[in-house]
Amino acid sequence: LAVWKSLQAAPASLERVPDAFAEGMRRLALVGDLRMQHLARRAQQSVEALSAAGVQSLLLKGAALGALRDPTFRSRPMTDVDLLVRRSDVAKASEALLGAGWKVTENKVYLEMLKDAHHLPHFVDPSLPGMRLELHVALMPDDQPFGITEDSFWASARPAPAPFAGAMVPSPTHLLLHTAVHYAWQHTLVFGGWRTFRAVQLILELPDLDWDAFVAEAKATKSATCAYWTLRLAATLCGISVPPRVLESL
Repeated sequence: LAVWKSLQAAPASLERVPDAFAEGMRRLALVGDLRMQHLARRAQQSVEALSAAGVQSLLLKGAALGALRDPTFRSRPMTDVDLLVRRSDVAKASEALLGAGWKVTENKVYLEMLKDAHHLPHFVDPSLPGMRLELHVALMPDDQPFGITEDSFWASARPAPAPFAGAMVPSPTHLLLHTAVHYAWQHTLVFGGWRTFRAVQLILELPDLDWDAFVAEAKATKSATCAYWTLRLAATLCGISVPPRVLESL
């Protein structure tokens, strides 16, 4: 989807793509476009259901970016929606999501593997295979070596704009930090690079990103190395503008 949109914006490049290949990309992009819009609607319905049940939710990662930058989710394609709730609200949240049409996965491997994980076994959408929702009770696994806490994310969160009203979104500092740690530590820099760099670009375009606050938070939470490599790779591989002083400080 992202590649096709880029080619469409550069007609001279698109002309050099073989017709059959271009048509295949166009069809794949159309399917991806429709899937993202469907996932966005399901995310909105989920937020509404949680809010109606009295459960406060915090949109994470791509879902948070979608709420802030593109409510259709087309600017940052994804296959799942990540939502954080407080542990005391897990039962009510699960019931609300089931009422909104989600089903708990029946995959026995996932059910066993995620039994005590930082998010519940994922919820799946019966109407569109491959789409899922992950209900988080923590930001990361228990063995995370950082000083990143759910309380700090909740404390600096702000209300999500319509059509995700009722949910919260992380501050730009926490959104960028979580993106970096998820890629550099959880995925060890070997998986999800391009979507991470796309997310970095979108976050850097937020008007209230404070670089000094970000560097201070990265150092305070012992995640400066994750932040450094994520930003350096984004700058080197994608030409994303990261202030040199930020990389030097990290």
